[in-house]
Amino acid sequence: MSRSPRTRAQTRAAQQARAAHQSWLVARDLDEMSGWLNEAAFTAILLAALLDPDSRDAVTAALLADTPAESLHAHGPLTLQSAPGTVMDLVLGFGEQPDLAAVVIEAKRFESPSNWCWSAQGEWLCQTDVAVEDSTEVEPPGWLWGVHQGQVHDFVLVDAFSRPASTLFPGARHNHRWRTVGYASLGATLRTAHDCDTRGLVPLLTALWADSSHRF
Repeated sequence: MSRSPRTRAQTRAAQQARAAHQSWLVARDLDEMSGWLNEAAFTAILLAALLDPDSRDAVTAALLADTPAESLHAHGPLTLQSAPGTVMDLVLGFGEQPDLAAVVIEAKRFESPSNWCWSAQGEWLCQTDVAVEDSTEVEPPGWLWGVHQGQVHDFVLVDAFSRPASTLFPGARHNHRWRTVGYASLGATLRTAHDCDTRGLVPLLTALWADSSHRF
């Protein structure tokens, strides 16, 4: 496993986004989470927000802001929220079979490594390539439970430093299939939703930049 690089510009932009977010928390008398908060813990908080009927629409909108609406929401409401624990962090599904439309999400934290794993075809590949190739299998592997061949419409990286797949996974086969949602845009969308009286977002908002003071 290799650590993912970042540029000075990406670091500076993340610092500015973090400062703006923390100022917003202070102005609303919200305490940022303290202590160690790794990728798995953050993903669990993100999943909880997706499971909460009060917050799921706002969180989904923040994660899928650049996804063509007709490719997902036209299939129906969010019906599948899966945290497979292998290959990818989250799998979301809209609608019901046989017309399900799915999204695969990998949530990178501040120092999350770029992982490699075995594909369904037995190739040792970076996890983003495994996700794309496994989704095309006639019978997708277990981590894509509930999803059929060809039903993954979007591949999303959630990254603190807004890094593209080509930075996180240099030389990967399918970087062009992935888009990135940075913490800056994620935080801005969630803050707006909270200020518009969307309930259930406080745990995610207070966790977003937690455990980051020593990451820059």
